Amino acid sequence: MVWILVLGIIAIVVLAYFWPRQRDKREKGKLRQEIRRKMRVDETRADEYIEDMKGRLKKKYPGKSEQWYLEKIMSDLERGR
Repeated sequence: MVWILVLGIIAIVVLAYFWPRQRDKREKGKLRQEIRRKMRVDETRADEYIEDMKGRLKKKYPGKSEQWYLEKIMSDLERGR
């Protein structure tokens, strides 16, 4: 009985650790897809642009999350920058 309880607690801890990361991955993927659509170029060129812009933003704003950089790229695209 104790082992079942311990295994249940371990399972909950593992899920709590990995679940948000999967959600973040999906959100980043959606943002990348949105950026590609806004750019109206092929996927390869859009990905090159995204990586280039992320590099520039990382120099200007170090220590931010990848989510932040993608949101900044999207914001800049929407404002025509």
